[in-house]
Amino acid sequence: MTTDLLVRSIATLLSIGEVPPPVGELGEIHGFVRDHRAGNAPTIHEIWTSAYAGCWETWSPEFAERRIYNPVDGVLVTEKGRRDELPVTPGQKRSFPPAVQLAFPLRLPIWGRQPIDTWRMTEASSSGMETTIELRRLHGEKDTGKLLLHESGLPRALQTPDRTLELLEWEPLFAHPDFWWGANRA
Repeated sequence: MTTDLLVRSIATLLSIGEVPPPVGELGEIHGFVRDHRAGNAPTIHEIWTSAYAGCWETWSPEFAERRIYNPVDGVLVTEKGRRDELPVTPGQKRSFPPAVQLAFPLRLPIWGRQPIDTWRMTEASSSGMETTIELRRLHGEKDTGKLLLHESGLPRALQTPDRTLELLEWEPLFAHPDFWWGANRA
């Protein structure tokens, strides 16, 4: 639990998506995320992300819903064969659903930015190949949470009393995807 480890972990989180990664490296992934809100059954989302390009795609089989985002066009939602375009402001926080926030660390609600965040980082510890960043709720409550980082620096899980997001498995994208292809597959 050192300040130095917390600072190094924050620097790693800040670097994700800042420079174009070599194809197949951190920042461009395909994977599966479990989203478990307190009191609800967990849902699984398949994700494709490019943190550098700011693009993402999710597929939620439970809801038969595909969402695609690129910073130029906005969010496209395909639901049971119907395609809707929802305009959004590029970079707007609501443009990044919880299922993809682990791949976009600056979109996680952990930075202490008011009024958009609910958590702040307080300390870090390391065990084996994983770093744990301790979180405390911003507004005086005693709730705590954790952000777990894989040895690569990629956030693997966000655990709070209200919600747990967990990257169950992932692999690098070995080719730059066209983030419009999902709309043609639905």
